[in-house]
Amino acid sequence: MLLAPPMDKLPATATATYGIGKVIEGHHIGEPEYFVGPEGLDFQGLAARLKQAEEDGEPVIIVGTTFAYVHFFDYCREKGISFNLPSGSRFIDGAGYKGKSRELTREEFVKLAQEVTGVPPEYMLNNYGMTEVQAVFPDNVLRNLVKGLKEPRYKANPAWTRTLVVDPDTLEPLPKGETGLLRHYSLGNINTVQAVQTDDLGYAIGRGFECVGRAAGSESRGCSVAYDELISAQKMK
Repeated sequence: MLLAPPMDKLPATATATYGIGKVIEGHHIGEPEYFVGPEGLDFQGLAARLKQAEEDGEPVIIVGTTFAYVHFFDYCREKGISFNLPSGSRFIDGAGYKGKSRELTREEFVKLAQEVTGVPPEYMLNNYGMTEVQAVFPDNVLRNLVKGLKEPRYKANPAWTRTLVVDPDTLEPLPKGETGLLRHYSLGNINTVQAVQTDDLGYAIGRGFECVGRAAGSESRGCSVAYDELISAQKMK
């Protein structure tokens, strides 16, 4: 299930939709189901499909932008509905909270998601990424579950990348645990710059990092902006 429009309905430069398409390419059973169209997110259709999965005992994988989930969870709470999705169900979100409606901490998001869907936190994966960096930084929780590792949730660095957290004023590296600006290095950036200095705030932890938001005064960027605007406008009709 995809909280996105079909790839042929948006230009190839729509990175969230392109990325979602690549995730499912060759890895889905049956036809992908899309729940975002010209009118916005199909709240009723998605809720009905999740209810069907619950009744059929059919595990589902849901992929979408973070704010598409937030709007859907709010809809479910307003309607007083929730689900107990079958074992093996999971969902993937990305693009973060860069829209205009409201923001949640990751802990609040995971708690709300579990209340609405019944999916355990270790099967909720957030992917952090950007067009300028040839890498995606996934949450470590599913890998930790498979390998029996006990550590906090954070974004894992692929082997060909490194992430530094730097002081916003001096741009000097900060120790683990201190919040600063994220700077990503990727050997996959063959035809562009090797390092990308972002306005994203985060801290180093374990073998990766966690992102906690954007620096004050920075431009709102990312695919969640468009999705948030589309669904917010839909709710106002």
